[in-house]
Amino acid sequence: MRYFSFLLIPLFLLTLTEPAQELTSAEEYSQRGIARFEKNDLDGAIADFTKVIEMNGRNQEFCYYFRGLARYRKGNSNDAIDDLTKAIAIKPDPRFLDDRGNLLAKQGQLDRAMADLNKAIEIAPQYAKAYGDRGLVRVMQGEATGAELDFKKCFELDSALEPGFKLAANKIKQH
Repeated sequence: MRYFSFLLIPLFLLTLTEPAQELTSAEEYSQRGIARFEKNDLDGAIADFTKVIEMNGRNQEFCYYFRGLARYRKGNSNDAIDDLTKAIAIKPDPRFLDDRGNLLAKQGQLDRAMADLNKAIEIAPQYAKAYGDRGLVRVMQGEATGAELDFKKCFELDSALEPGFKLAANKIKQH
């Protein structure tokens, strides 16, 4: 019996160290990329989304979008903007435009940010967050009246966004 248990231990260790099954499809890389992104494994997510793009997988706009968000979280705004630009070129989704607009605003490119936010609102007039974000850009530009109108529309569409946008607007005004 003792000999048998000694044989089981190395066998058990082999199963623990056996490499994970290799991914073979773009869909598998995409799914793992989302999981890694959600777990904040940003390098892993970037690698997986890059692989999907290289494999010419489906829904590439989302791969560029999530890779861009991962790059932003890692502190690389320029690459993030490039990826969001590629996502928008494939599909001008209002979320993509809104997020790129936010990144551009953080870089001080307020006119470009405003163009993205205007386009997001044009595509999806019921997308409350875009109005709030445009309101913040207007605060940055010193356009108090326009900002108030955007915030009013945002809060009419989604009152849950009100505390966050009011706090952000106050922080911008303090600077």
